[in-house]
Amino acid sequence: MATHREIALRAHSSAPALARKLVYDLCGEVGLPNRTASAAALVAGELVLTSIRQTRHNLDVSVDFATDQVTVRVSDRSTAPPLLGRDPRPGPARSTALVERLASSWGYSRRESGNEVWALLRAPS
Repeated sequence: MATHREIALRAHSSAPALARKLVYDLCGEVGLPNRTASAAALVAGELVLTSIRQTRHNLDVSVDFATDQVTVRVSDRSTAPPLLGRDPRPGPARSTALVERLASSWGYSRRESGNEVWALLRAPS
């Protein structure tokens, strides 16, 4: 079973919560355990928050579930590559260290319209 959800978000303080809700809704629909849903939602919120802090651009968030994995993607319109790793600036973000710990793999791709940061989380079989 493959399932996909996406949302366009403004660069606003409410965006991380909206991204987390998108992920929770999809994970609930496909019956993933709460632990996996919470980890994926947390990753989505952190990627959105990091994107907003670094770019101040509106963004698109998508989440996909396929057999044994959840993939979260955050795309923005920035021309500068994202800073992957601990963000040295002060603020409430827990930084991408949390993403590194929870995701099986993660990274970014340069797109014609900007950047896409993605994280893959394994779902229990």
